[in-house]
Amino acid sequence: MLTYIIAAVFFLGAISMYLSGRQNQQNGVRTPAEVVGRQWVESHGPDGGGSFFPVVQFRTADGSEVRTRTRTGGAFARQSVGKQVTVIYDPASPYRYVVIDSFLGRGTLGRILCLVAGIGVIVTQLY
Repeated sequence: MLTYIIAAVFFLGAISMYLSGRQNQQNGVRTPAEVVGRQWVESHGPDGGGSFFPVVQFRTADGSEVRTRTRTGGAFARQSVGKQVTVIYDPASPYRYVVIDSFLGRGTLGRILCLVAGIGVIVTQLY
C-alpha cells in the first residue's frame, strides 16, 4: 500500500510540474538573453550540497532590463558566461519566472525523472 502512495506522489509531482510549466510557457514571452554569471544555491538537505543556477540578462517587451537567475539549475546549469540563449519570462513579473528555453531549462528532465521513478516503484512492487 505504501508503495502505491509513493508512486502516486511521484506521478502527481510530474503532473504538477507539467501543468505549471505548460501554463508558464504558453503565457510567457520568449526573448534573447545573455548568460552573465552563475549563482550557487545551497540545498537544505542533510548532504549540504547545492546547485548552480544561470544568471541571465535580457530586455522585456517594454524595454526594461532584467538581470536574474533562472528557476532551473543543477550540474547542467554551468552555462558559459557570455552565451546567448533564449529565455521565457512572465511579463507580469519578469523576475519571478525565468527559464532558459531548452530541454533541460524548461524542467523537462525533472518531469521525466518523476514519471520514471513512479513507474519504477510500481514495477518493483509487482515483482
